[in-house]
Amino acid sequence: MAAIASSVSRPRALILTWVAVLVAPLAWFSAVVLMFALIGDNCAAGSRVLLRANVAACIVLALAPAVLGSWSRSLDSESVAAIRTRLILYLVVAGSVVLALVMLAAAVPILLQNGCGA
Repeated sequence: MAAIASSVSRPRALILTWVAVLVAPLAWFSAVVLMFALIGDNCAAGSRVLLRANVAACIVLALAPAVLGSWSRSLDSESVAAIRTRLILYLVVAGSVVLALVMLAAAVPILLQNGCGA
């Protein structure tokens, strides 16, 4: 069995990897829930400021793992654990970009059309 590289097995590196894995799906989930929940309040208030702020915050949160995943370039390429961690972080970067684009596509009709009726 190969020895685990110390740079990958540190608690800080493991926590950072898990945060990078979980942030984008949680941002997508919160965007869907909050966009649905805020429609009624925005119709009553006649303003879309909260809805636009929610979309912007969730897209920024979805793109955050792409920044967190960039630390994979600093891993040593000799160990199996570092290669595995680098692959996970590359998938995290790709997934966060895809989820951010999905949220942006879902937000376009909500932000541009009047869903409150005539």
